[in-house]
Amino acid sequence: KADPPLSRVAAVAPDVRSNKREFDGRVFVIMLDDLHTSFSRTSRLRAAATAFIQRHMGANDVAAVVYTSSANDRAQEFTGSRSLLLSAVNKFLGQKLPSGAVGLAEQDALLAQTGQPATGRDPYAMERAYKDRQLFARLRGVAEYLSAVHGRRKSIVLFSEGVETDISHGKTNSNVRTDATQRTFAADILNELQITVGAAGRANVSIYAVDPRGLTALDSFEAALGAQNLDTMTNIFYETRWSQDSLRILAAQTGGIAAVDRNDFTETFGRIIRDNSNYYVLGYYSTNGRRDGRFRKVDVKVRRPGLTVRARTGYIAPKGDPPRKNPAEAQASEALQEALNSP
Repeated sequence: KADPPLSRVAAVAPDVRSNKREFDGRVFVIMLDDLHTSFSRTSRLRAAATAFIQRHMGANDVAAVVYTSSANDRAQEFTGSRSLLLSAVNKFLGQKLPSGAVGLAEQDALLAQTGQPATGRDPYAMERAYKDRQLFARLRGVAEYLSAVHGRRKSIVLFSEGVETDISHGKTNSNVRTDATQRTFAADILNELQITVGAAGRANVSIYAVDPRGLTALDSFEAALGAQNLDTMTNIFYETRWSQDSLRILAAQTGGIAAVDRNDFTETFGRIIRDNSNYYVLGYYSTNGRRDGRFRKVDVKVRRPGLTVRARTGYIAPKGDPPRKNPAEAQASEALQEALNSP
């Protein structure tokens, strides 16, 4: 380990790398969800991501930083340099849409002043659905890229406030005032989530979700205090619950964990490191080759008493015809393809 120069607290990052030592570190993709993080919580997300990089990543780990908004000018390719990763994190700016419940209430209040009937529609519904789809598309793209990395556990650490749609059942709650358009969007978003979980499972990628809001119960309560009626207060609490549920579902169905309603992520980050440090990679050929898009349950058991199994609960089978191979890729050997695609 290099000693830091007298004028610096930390050592200068070396500008020469050697491939003599076999790579035995962990592989992370740090995904910063600027589409679903409020601008007011920009600093909280930066602080959480910085803590993960500085305090928990090892010297031989590699990571990449990506944004859900496809902001490639702020992203960082795979590297072991903490300074480069932190530089990418420090460029983060949240651009989450206003609360649908608050927007609906404000819109109806303006209509009431002009004597027009209330629409009961979220004014941001279409843009919100677009951003929800973009989040899941970005997750799928990263998972498919990581499928080229074999023989090790791969993880996406997602820093996000989640999607404020009831994707747990593909419809909005009957107690909350919504319209047919919103219910249609909810079904679409649920389908996007299922496709994403399937892609992560086939690529052997686990998603760890970290909610930078901290204790959201207090956050929702403060927002509800500014509401003008009971319906708006109820909708705000539902939005918060739905956003947390979306993170829980993503993590649970891909073998990761979700850190919600907490201000200290030390335990969560420690769990991520442990999960990616000591594990078994098991594979098998399923006798069910149908491409029906259905969930296939996988139950992993151990014979030794006193052990706890943490594994994915199953996988979602692919749909449609199998993808065709690129003729250009067929000319390269399998070993060369793997080397070129590996971070």
